[in-house]
Amino acid sequence: MLKAISRRFWLGSLIAAVALTLVACGGGQPEVQTVVVEKVVEKTVLVVQTAAPKVVEKTVLVVETAAPKIVEKTVLVVQTATPVATSPASVPTKPSIVRSSRQITWALDSNIPTLDVHKTTANPRIGALHAQETLFSFDADLIPQPVLVRDWSTSKDGLTWTFKLREGITFNGPVEGRPFTSEHAMRSWKRWIERDNFGIILNKFIASIETPDPLTLVVTLKEPSGLLLDGFARIGGHEPVMMPPEMYEVSPEKGPGPGEMETFGGTGPYKLVSWKGDRIRFEKWGGYKSPAGPVSFYAGAKHAHARALEAVVIPESGARIAALSTGQVDWIGVIPGEQRSRVQAMKDVSVWVNETGAVRIGVWPDHVEGPMSHAAVRKALMMAYPKENALLVAAGSRDLYRTCGSLMICKTRWGGLRTPGDEIYYDPPNVKAAKQLVADAGVSGATVILLAVEATANVAQVTQSVLTDLGFVVDLQVSDAATYSKRRSDPKTMDLFHTGGPVSWGGISPLLNSSISKKTFWNNYQDPTGRFTAMLDEFAKAPRERQDELIKEMQMLFYQDLQYIPIGETLPLIAQKSKLRGVEINMGGPPSMVNAWLDD
Repeated sequence: MLKAISRRFWLGSLIAAVALTLVACGGGQPEVQTVVVEKVVEKTVLVVQTAAPKVVEKTVLVVETAAPKIVEKTVLVVQTATPVATSPASVPTKPSIVRSSRQITWALDSNIPTLDVHKTTANPRIGALHAQETLFSFDADLIPQPVLVRDWSTSKDGLTWTFKLREGITFNGPVEGRPFTSEHAMRSWKRWIERDNFGIILNKFIASIETPDPLTLVVTLKEPSGLLLDGFARIGGHEPVMMPPEMYEVSPEKGPGPGEMETFGGTGPYKLVSWKGDRIRFEKWGGYKSPAGPVSFYAGAKHAHARALEAVVIPESGARIAALSTGQVDWIGVIPGEQRSRVQAMKDVSVWVNETGAVRIGVWPDHVEGPMSHAAVRKALMMAYPKENALLVAAGSRDLYRTCGSLMICKTRWGGLRTPGDEIYYDPPNVKAAKQLVADAGVSGATVILLAVEATANVAQVTQSVLTDLGFVVDLQVSDAATYSKRRSDPKTMDLFHTGGPVSWGGISPLLNSSISKKTFWNNYQDPTGRFTAMLDEFAKAPRERQDELIKEMQMLFYQDLQYIPIGETLPLIAQKSKLRGVEINMGGPPSMVNAWLDD
């Protein structure tokens, strides 16, 4: 039975993906009037689940192609215990059919400075994930799927995109029940465009945004681009959530601060009801209207099983672990590797590795001056680097890291590609050949200033050892975050620095990774041939098929220019109550409790 369900589900996903690709390609394609018609037929079926069998909805999606033919596809919802970051440790040995609607409580490691995701990226996503929504969201294949949009079409020249919003969508606050309209969508999205780096890139293609009626949004482009739907679904950075006028009519700098609830609201399944000191509380909102479809990454249905969600700030790691042990919280998220055995021994607690939360770590060289400004010297460092040793030092356990040298983070849209020239990453370290490259560049014996913060100091010591073997005199400077940030911004006070980036930075689009673009990050990549900049420019305009080709070309040039020296990827260790199910941890970000529940 499960094989039959999987086969039918895969076929439906393929049909939907083909339809979306036709739309995304734009120019030269016949006009596609309707992409997804929501909830044409609703029935009740028994769907087999891996953790908790339950009766859920069956939704029929109608995909209309250029030919006058309607293809009906039945999508069967098959959910796992944790839809995105699947945890083997959290799957019960005996299936349960009872889902509790009780409150879910989890711990945060720092205060919530604001709930305005356009103001800062530090913790405001707790409101965006549970009380707000975007027009589109990425599914598990990183294809944008509609959330607040009913259907959409593109003109034959790929320049005019017309979006029809879903009817009956309303805000949960600050004015409960206020209808969500195309005016709100336009104003919210324009606010995001002016704030986010991806929005700024996309804005160069936009000629106009119009709202001919309350449920229609029309975006006209200056030239075709494959970025529009990615912009609607953007994750990481400042996200394009839909806001009420009380939020979008003020600048992000004046957005809601600690405890201010008068301007916050959205269209999501939970409503903000309390925000005091170190606690914030959301309650299930009865006026919510969920999108259709299976849960897949950020896309699909939002079930809102819990009656309430509450987060409490517990800054110290040991205190968070104690709160989990005593049952004060159901979730604490990332724990230090050295605490693994202790937490695993606790009763009713699960500890597991989050494969979706990878962080790419590496060494970023100064491209402006000093020995690392020579491409041959950067190549020498890459050639000599003992990646496995450094990753083990960083992660502490073999199952908490992976070697990966592709331009994009592994297990994402373009991650894991192999291209000519990347052997320098995967081959065993060759110190002798690397040392010769340094000598040929005439910089043997030069002093190299290496920057790190306390969290990266142990890996920086590995880098220090490699540089010493290559003949450099190394000045390793480990400092606090403020001093580190100041020094790495000045080429005269650094030659190399250690840092890392999450999947949202290196897994969605190369346009979001500023460290590989010319003069946009502290490494000050110079792009001497201009080829990388030209490829990024073309990538912004290209349909998906051409983007696939460009990524390979970029990766080959990356291994010639080496904007940074990739070491690999570390994976977070997660701790939670064993009875907690359905938590979604997407791309290393904060947890979403939208589809979570507690087993009784």
